Amino acid sequence: MPAVLGYHVRYPMNPPSMVHSQLALKVAGAAALLGADLESLLSTVGLAPDVLHDPEGRVPLATVLVLFEEAARITGEPAFGLRVAEIARGRPDNVLALAMQSDLTLGEAYRRASRYMRLVNDTLEIRVEIEGAACRLRHHQLLPDAASRHGVECSLAMLFLFGRQAIGPAFQVQRVCFRRAPPGNADEHARFFEAAVEFGQPYDALVFDKGLLDTALPTRSERISRHLDRLLEEMVLSLPRRGDLADRVRAALAAELGGGPTLERVATRLKMTPRSLQRRLQSEGVSFQGLLDELRHEMALRYLDQPDLGLAEVAFLLGFAEQSAFQRAFRRWQSTTPAVWRRQRRPPQGPHR
Repeated sequence: MPAVLGYHVRYPMNPPSMVHSQLALKVAGAAALLGADLESLLSTVGLAPDVLHDPEGRVPLATVLVLFEEAARITGEPAFGLRVAEIARGRPDNVLALAMQSDLTLGEAYRRASRYMRLVNDTLEIRVEIEGAACRLRHHQLLPDAASRHGVECSLAMLFLFGRQAIGPAFQVQRVCFRRAPPGNADEHARFFEAAVEFGQPYDALVFDKGLLDTALPTRSERISRHLDRLLEEMVLSLPRRGDLADRVRAALAAELGGGPTLERVATRLKMTPRSLQRRLQSEGVSFQGLLDELRHEMALRYLDQPDLGLAEVAFLLGFAEQSAFQRAFRRWQSTTPAVWRRQRRPPQGPHR
C-alpha cells in the first residue's frame, strides 16, 4: 500500500465547485493562439472577458469543463490540454506558483501544491504517493463526473513542466499513466513527456524516481517561503465554507482527537455506518482522512504556541501513537520540525534587568 505524503485538500460543494479564473484565462489564451475566435468562444461557454482578468476571480467548474471541450473542438487539437500547458509555461503568475518556486526541494514544492490545490480547483487533489523506489504524483478528481480528459492532461503537463523548469533535464519521468482510453495517436503525449505513456490505467499520474523529491531548488528561499505560506493560509481561510456534515465530522474528530480518532468511532458518534459516512463526505467533496489531517495541523499550531506543552504532549493531544509520526506529519505541513517552528515563533529575549 503506497504511503500518501501529500496534503489531501478538502473542497466545498456548497456553493458549487469553483476554479480560479487564471486557469480559464490560460485555456482561453491558448485557444486564441491556436486560431480560435476568442469572443465567440467565451460567448458560447457563457464567460465574460472581464472575469478572466480578475486576479481573485473564481469560475464555475462546469463552465471550465465546457471551455476545455469547446476550445479543443474549435482548434482541432487532439492533445489540447498539453498545448495549454506548453503555451502557459513561463514565470510564476500566482501566489501558489511563487511559493512552490521558493521551496527548498522539489518534494516540498509538490507537497505544497497538494496542500493548496483547493485555491486553484475545488474538486482536485494532487497526491504525492511513495511505493518502493517510485513516486506517483497523482491527479485525483473527487467528482468523477467532473473529470475532463483535456483538464487532466493539462494538470499533469503543468506538474511535469514545473519539475523540468525547477531542476532542468534531471527531472525525468519513468512513465505517465492516464485513466482515459488510448487516443488514435499518442505520439504527441510521448513527445511532450519524453517517457512511456500508458492509457486505461487505474489512476492519472506521473511516475518517477522518488530520489528526485530531495533535489534542491536553485530558486529556494526559506524567508520567502515562510512569508508566502502565511499568505496562502489566509487565502484558504477566505474561501467559502463546506457542507454541514464536514463540520459535524470536524467536531466529532475534535472530541475524539486525543484518543486516536478512527472512522468507525466517528461514524458511531454520528449514528452512521462508516461506509455511509465516507459516501456522504465524498458527496460534499471532502474525505475523512483529509478532515483529520486538517484538524491536526490546525491544533498543532495552537498547541505549539503554548510553551508549557512539551512535544511529546502535543503529539499525544493530537492522537499520534508516536512522537516520530507527529514529527513526520508536521514536516509535511510546515516543511520544518515542530521544535524549529516553535523557536521561530518566539520573540527574541532581551537582556535581563
